[in-house]
Amino acid sequence: NIQYLLCRVGENYRLVGAPRSPTRWDLDEACADHPVLLSRYCLHFFSANSMALKLGGIDRNYQPPVEGNVKYDENGEPNGVICDGAGTHVLSIVPDKLASFDAKKDIIVKALHQLNSYGLTGVHPIQGKHCDLMEYTDIYQALKDEGRLTARIYINYDVLPGCNIRTGLGDEMLKFGFYKSYMDGNLSGRTAFMLEPYSDDPSTCESQEAITEHLREGYQQGMQIGVHAIGDRAADMLITAIETIYREDPHPDPRFRLIHMTTLNASLVERMSKLPVIVDVQPVFIPINVRSADSRMGDTERGAYTFAYKKMMDAGLMLTGGSDSPCDSFNPLDGVYALVNRKDYTGYPEGGWHPQECIGVYDALRQADALLLRTGRHGVADRLRQEGVAF
Repeated sequence: NIQYLLCRVGENYRLVGAPRSPTRWDLDEACADHPVLLSRYCLHFFSANSMALKLGGIDRNYQPPVEGNVKYDENGEPNGVICDGAGTHVLSIVPDKLASFDAKKDIIVKALHQLNSYGLTGVHPIQGKHCDLMEYTDIYQALKDEGRLTARIYINYDVLPGCNIRTGLGDEMLKFGFYKSYMDGNLSGRTAFMLEPYSDDPSTCESQEAITEHLREGYQQGMQIGVHAIGDRAADMLITAIETIYREDPHPDPRFRLIHMTTLNASLVERMSKLPVIVDVQPVFIPINVRSADSRMGDTERGAYTFAYKKMMDAGLMLTGGSDSPCDSFNPLDGVYALVNRKDYTGYPEGGWHPQECIGVYDALRQADALLLRTGRHGVADRLRQEGVAF
């Protein structure tokens, strides 16, 4: 069996003292007689030893699903660093360690109790087949029947359902949510798609026509559309696709869900403000990316539009703060810390990264309350203010 090691070890594996991503030869030195796959905390970036690459059929002739998903040495051989779809290709040979249905139920109950301990009573679990994060509607249904479902579940999949169901099917405790698609990878792994190359690496993307048709399929089926987009090029193509499919067939209150939207520009923010979108952002990404952001973005205006949450709020966009767990902390106060300070957890950099984008505590809490406020109910921030809490 392949030895799959999921390690949340931070940017460039800094927390284990490595100056770069481990190569196949680094892992071979540590363990050559068993296949090893090491995942970065973001689940977009992997390192595989030689045996794991061989089992996955990744050699110099392998055609990755997206150009750039496999890194090569100077001789044209895979060096063991693989991204997104190529990583999933190797990950697919990992056996299911939780084969028992009851065992999976117990794990989910434990996870829900951890979420409850932070005051969370509703979650949006999202399947991510690209990193082997699967969701199981039948498990949530069984837990609801048993009275063990301790949070409302808005369940979302990255494949269209085989039957003609639409967003909203279900009840107050378990409801079918949105169809999720992926535009690109992530910023720190240099797999996000950019209008201009990274300051330290290039990037690529699918065609506009293919992306528009892909989203149109889910939209016409009556699904809410949620799309992962990190880079500004990915955001540009996503917004263009939404402009096209919405204007040719406007549905009532579609609420396109734009997930992450990490790097933007003034034109993209303006275009977004004219569309029926919700921006699903993850403030906890700031502390884990702040040290690498300048090297990726360069000393340009692009950096000022990275994690540009205040600019989006000022443009009237609805933002909702999430965690992207299990990639990062689901403690809401960590997200508030990130919004208010724009620093990592050691306090770097002094004054905050692009501090003009810092958001006050009240607005940070209101961001998490955005959907409640849309329905006319008071959120946590407003209730605290009514009770005399000073921000």
